[in-house]
Amino acid sequence: MHLVYSDTMDFKWATIVLIRAFAHSNGWVRLWALEKLVAIQPGTMAASYDYFLTVISNQLNSNEPFWRLVYRGSLSAFLDSLRSQIVGILSLLDNSDRETFLRRIFLTITEMSSPSSMFFISHSSMEIPTFPCLHMDDISLVIMLLQKARHIQNTTLRLATLFNFVVFFSKIVKSSREVANKIGYMTAFFSREDQSLFNRFVNMKSSQVILQSAFEPLDVVQFALQNRVDFEKDDFAALLWIRANLTGKKDEMKAVIEKVLADRLAEETNGSIEELSCSVIEAVDTLLTILFAYKEELLPVFYGLAELIQRYILFRCTTASSSKPQPSRVHSVYVGIWKRLELSLKSIVDLCLSLISEEKEITVERHCFLLQISYDAFAHLSHDELDDVIPCLVRYLGENPLLPLEHSKSVVIPRDKDANKLSAVIHEYRLKFVIKLLPNVLRMDPKQILMDCADQLAYASSYPVAQCYLDILQMLIDEVPCSTTLLAVVKAAIVFTKEQKKSHHFLPTLRSLLRLCFSKSVMNEQSVASVFMEYAFDLLTVAQLNTSVALYLSEALSKAENANLLSRNGRLWFFLSLSLDQYQERKIKFSMQLMR
Repeated sequence: MHLVYSDTMDFKWATIVLIRAFAHSNGWVRLWALEKLVAIQPGTMAASYDYFLTVISNQLNSNEPFWRLVYRGSLSAFLDSLRSQIVGILSLLDNSDRETFLRRIFLTITEMSSPSSMFFISHSSMEIPTFPCLHMDDISLVIMLLQKARHIQNTTLRLATLFNFVVFFSKIVKSSREVANKIGYMTAFFSREDQSLFNRFVNMKSSQVILQSAFEPLDVVQFALQNRVDFEKDDFAALLWIRANLTGKKDEMKAVIEKVLADRLAEETNGSIEELSCSVIEAVDTLLTILFAYKEELLPVFYGLAELIQRYILFRCTTASSSKPQPSRVHSVYVGIWKRLELSLKSIVDLCLSLISEEKEITVERHCFLLQISYDAFAHLSHDELDDVIPCLVRYLGENPLLPLEHSKSVVIPRDKDANKLSAVIHEYRLKFVIKLLPNVLRMDPKQILMDCADQLAYASSYPVAQCYLDILQMLIDEVPCSTTLLAVVKAAIVFTKEQKKSHHFLPTLRSLLRLCFSKSVMNEQSVASVFMEYAFDLLTVAQLNTSVALYLSEALSKAENANLLSRNGRLWFFLSLSLDQYQERKIKFSMQLMR
């Protein structure tokens, strides 16, 4: 490179050495070439940035170089050199070339698929000086990238990666009304799991520039009504009020919502709620969802509208359409609006439970909708209201509340896939009610409950149903000292965890298993603990390759040791440290630093 810097030799001859190094079978040689590449002076690389980005795309789209850098303790220095290289190249290019280079960086990032590369590259992109160069059409590429990053197993790394990518995009996209209307779909990738990241995003200057773009309350409301926004996968409603606040149009926004909502509920139907068409119902549900996202008190809405909303929600509970499933979040919206209008939720619970129990023919869709509303409202009832509602709820759950409900009286519309999904949701919410009522209300034999849950775990119709069974097992595991029952429970939980090994549900399932098996009753039974030990040793192979698994194991062991649960079998405490080599231990320490 000294010859290149002194203009004695062309850079293309130096690339031959790098090309041979990158083709080497030894990973340390390839890493050496990468470190040499990012250390080259930006003035030299600016004329060959296509080559630079091609190498970055090919060599960094893998976990291997990053963990080799972690092992050597030089990851931070490498990332700093990479950032300095990119910043230096940007500073040396003219405006048109800078835009082309920045767009090439974006396209290179969208090609990443390795979890480690996506995280570290997204982290580095946060410190790159940017300017708007992308357009609305590039959103599809960002969404594809976010969908790949969504499969990162480690929660902390996944959320950080998703957040970093969305922030980077917001910095390099040209602001427009269309982008502002679509940005909520991207923030929903991380906001559902960490609301603080959403708050951080909307407070960033680059985000606010987009959110304030061409905001007119009536226009955005019409956009929501015409495009049928999926609020389950979109932060459109929450961002709408943030946009209104940033532009000083919050009161105007609220007035527009109230007027359009009143028009849909009253004018188009001449005041008769019972005559609402499907299109009006969809529009009203959209408007109520937007109104529900309004964080201040709702009571200032004029009395006539509050009365119409109350009548509409009762109408929807009474005659909700059975021809298709209801929007996924609408039950939470109804309950939330009802509560914020300071109306008693007991009437809704009574109505829903009575409709489920008394209707001779109730579809799966309708049953699911009413049960979800009942569950959401149940959490807000007072003690006196609970005393009145619980007997009805216990009667609804029946003698075998842990088992799937047989829809003998339901008219299952010939849409088997949808019907099966909704049946699983019904089963999930019935089990959630069981969890709320155990053990004080549903005075069932703990031993029998454990056996029923262990038996049903293998046949769970969906993962949320299985998670409910695991939660019930954790609640009651210490109440049954019977070794036979404990052995059946632990074996069932281990089998289910093995089945989830290739699923994105594996880590939460593993965490539930560890909590279950490191309970006092299991650890006190030598025969039961030994069964778990056999599987724990099998997990070590997975832990060598999966840092998250190693972290969960070490965390569970640490808690068990602090609770004095390992005294009868001390070798449990040592199996992790004896089996993980120094390389893996450094990975764990580094990941724990990232999580902090």
